[in-house]
Amino acid sequence: MEEKKLQELLNNMTEKEKLVQVFQLAACCYEEDFTPNFTGPMRDIQVDDTLKKTAGSVIGLLEPEEMQRLQKLCASGPNHIPALFMLDIIHGFKTIFPIPLGLACSWDTELMQKTCRVAAREARASGIHATFAPMADLVRDSRWGRVMESTGEDPWLNARFAEAAVKGFQGEGVGEKDSLMSCVKHFAGYGAAEAGREYNTVDMSRGVLRDMYLEAYHAAVEAGCRLVMTAFNTIERVPATCNKWLLTTLLREEWGFDGAVITDWNSMNELLAHSVAGDGKEAAGKALKAGVDIDMMSGHYLFDLGKKMEEEPELRPLLDQAVMRILRLKNEMGLFEDPGRGTDPKLARQLYLCEEHRALALEAAHKSMVLLKNERVLPLKKECRVTLAGSMAGAENLLGGWSFTGDAQDCITIPEGLKQIGANVAAPRHGWIDMDEVCALARQSDVTLLIGGEPVEETAEANSKTNLRLKEEDRKLLYSLKEQGSRVVLVVLSGRAFVLSDVEPYCDAILQAWFPGTEAGRAIADILYGIAQPEGKLTISFPYTEGQLPLYYNGFRTGRPQKEEALTGGEINEVDEIYVSHYIDCQNKPLYPFGYGLSYTDYAYRDLKLSSEYMYPGGTIQASVKVKNTGERVGREIVQLYLCDPVGSVVRPVKELKAYRLLELQPGEEQECIFTISEEDLKFWDNEEKKVLEPGRFIVMAGPDSERLLKSEFVYKLKKER
Repeated sequence: MEEKKLQELLNNMTEKEKLVQVFQLAACCYEEDFTPNFTGPMRDIQVDDTLKKTAGSVIGLLEPEEMQRLQKLCASGPNHIPALFMLDIIHGFKTIFPIPLGLACSWDTELMQKTCRVAAREARASGIHATFAPMADLVRDSRWGRVMESTGEDPWLNARFAEAAVKGFQGEGVGEKDSLMSCVKHFAGYGAAEAGREYNTVDMSRGVLRDMYLEAYHAAVEAGCRLVMTAFNTIERVPATCNKWLLTTLLREEWGFDGAVITDWNSMNELLAHSVAGDGKEAAGKALKAGVDIDMMSGHYLFDLGKKMEEEPELRPLLDQAVMRILRLKNEMGLFEDPGRGTDPKLARQLYLCEEHRALALEAAHKSMVLLKNERVLPLKKECRVTLAGSMAGAENLLGGWSFTGDAQDCITIPEGLKQIGANVAAPRHGWIDMDEVCALARQSDVTLLIGGEPVEETAEANSKTNLRLKEEDRKLLYSLKEQGSRVVLVVLSGRAFVLSDVEPYCDAILQAWFPGTEAGRAIADILYGIAQPEGKLTISFPYTEGQLPLYYNGFRTGRPQKEEALTGGEINEVDEIYVSHYIDCQNKPLYPFGYGLSYTDYAYRDLKLSSEYMYPGGTIQASVKVKNTGERVGREIVQLYLCDPVGSVVRPVKELKAYRLLELQPGEEQECIFTISEEDLKFWDNEEKKVLEPGRFIVMAGPDSERLLKSEFVYKLKKER
């Protein structure tokens, strides 16, 4: 439909029809026996046929045939405007991939794009038009339940994954029959919720917001995402849902975003709880002025905005603007010409869990896992006698949080996976954590596989924790096994970085498996037995204890830094080593740092060299490092490049990831890995909200993780000396 026709359509709409377009209704409201059970004013909603027929957008899951029926109903309204169906499709639709935090540990953006493409194909054929993904929130605190939905603690790497996800979901364009509109969330800064507590306050300087937290959202917008979701939190003491600087000045005017902005569930009503609005009318007015186009389930646009516009007629053009943005999205998807475009129940069921999709799920699961420790026990041999135990050993749902469109019955469990590869496994008959039986079996076995972590239902939204350790019964079982001399391999299933310092000394090997998705059990078995090799590296730091949180590798220098070589927990004799930034009962560093991960082969780094001692405006510098596979297996190494700006007009991070390369090396093979450092890599946001490049010295670091690094340096000069 041409823009002129869209404008005519807008002009023909009544005010009530416009208000319905900017309101998102839950799919359950279409059920015959529907009883409201929502938070906020929507609990009192009366869903009549008029509302059902004119709904602008619907959130929730329906079967493909039901989606077709519902779209026909919506398109039968006075102006025949189709609805947009939206859903949280986070890491797969029916074929479930590893949680995003796990996928990120592959450091493979192409893999992320492929998994999102598969999710889009399955969901689009089922009738879904848009997904509330990717979550581009920078996360530095694993107490937050939604850390599982993030890609980690680094702004640059998060940005690469955000743009890859958008490209995967949207494919060649949202007008294609197998593409979804991507909605980046939660705009902005939601991952910095104080104390890691869901829905809590966020407060930071605008310089930190720009330098650290905004980069991934911006990358998603640059990649073409068509929707942006507001966060629950405040930014500079103003809730994101009514923050005009955030939604209009930054998002639309500075970044040029031309899609639609949608609230998170009921967040417009939360403006009352935040105490920035006295009633629903004021909340609706503030949100509309800020730049919100769609109200997800608070009802204030639907019920209260009309009354507010009677008091403030100048709001009417803003309503028209919001409605037009929504109409344009529907037009982009080709829904005016064909309201059912892309929905194909037969195709959908052919795609669900097809061989091609499951193969990708297995590959993704392999690449997501991170080997944290290995004292020459892994990989296991097929003839090895193994005892399987632990509170999570028999878990049937290994899909992970935000996977409600998947079916746990389709998930390969760990016992099933071990059986598929022919492992010689003994399992206790009286319970996976029965101390006496497990220990007795272990005495007759070569290795015990202890599967621990957290249940799926303890991850994702509204699942913040202060205790990030293994269950007490797993710890007791581990200690007993080691006391009798058993070799133990710990497999951790979790949606966050766990505290493992109290169990690490008692384990011969530790595999961080996250929640691997549909192919979970088979993937874990493949890794344990060397059918596949662990090659993932952490994108989030594993704390030594919860008291260190928030914890991240790219922190700012303090005025009293601790010497890198000093031990914080030991005896300190010199005054200069006491009055520094440190704990008296714990090390400063994490147990496992950002970028860390072992393999079944080994690598040696040498000869970090720079192409020049100086960089000038318009120029670049080549950094090269040699990496050799010194082990006996083919391997894929993730070579990481970091920069440090030692002196700046504002305090700068101790190091920042700027690039990485995936190298595949044969045993004994050495390759030179070359990086190009540009001026853009040296820039940062100052306190005047300008992205600046300041002359001076820069330190270049390269290595296998954020701590084991070779170093060199160059100087950036504004002009060459004669």
